[in-house]
Amino acid sequence: KCINFYHLISLAKASSKKKLLDCKNTVEMLTVRILIVALIIRTRDAFTMLRAQHQTMKRTTFMTTLEKLNVAPSPSATTTTTLRMSDFGGSGLLPELTPLEKMQQSADRFIVSFEESLGEGVPAPPELAALGEARADPDASMELLTKRTYELMIERGMLYDVDPETGVLTPTNYDIKANLDEPAVKSEFGQLYKYGMNLITRGMINVDDAKEIVKKRLIARTGLSPEEFDTWLGY
Repeated sequence: KCINFYHLISLAKASSKKKLLDCKNTVEMLTVRILIVALIIRTRDAFTMLRAQHQTMKRTTFMTTLEKLNVAPSPSATTTTTLRMSDFGGSGLLPELTPLEKMQQSADRFIVSFEESLGEGVPAPPELAALGEARADPDASMELLTKRTYELMIERGMLYDVDPETGVLTPTNYDIKANLDEPAVKSEFGQLYKYGMNLITRGMINVDDAKEIVKKRLIARTGLSPEEFDTWLGY
């Protein structure tokens, strides 16, 4: 049975009220995703294979399958053998970051990797500056940083082609509306959509903010209604 967009949002909201998941684990999940973004810029990713299978496609999209993201080690598990126990009050481990500090660190890495990957003369999207402004504010909340990061993740995938050899970003001319039947297009939209829903259920983003981001940055680009969008993705 299809679940329309608004109903899915309601379910996510209800779920978020019933389950207050450990914020530490949630931020580590988002940190892993940002680390993977940095790795994608420097390596060939799964979309190199998709390009070979879909030679009519003229762009390589940003998202890889999110299932790959859970294999990366958490940065909080890093230890050092060059520090003395007295350096951290008797512990030989590096001081563990708070969830907010981990989110800040993830945002910093995403900003740097995005800036380094832009081709010569290629303009940055305004969402990059928005994330930078949020990061520069010492009072920026976890929710605001998550929102700005999610917006930038979407725009990176929608606005740029990624060179499979160099990882350099260049503006795309890809016609999304004319290629809704392409598996790679549907996969990318589906992954970004699910990712936003996961942020809601984990209490990392406001329901209304997530709804607006999805409508403006995902659904609008397909030319579909919210109900048609859900059907297109198989909900």
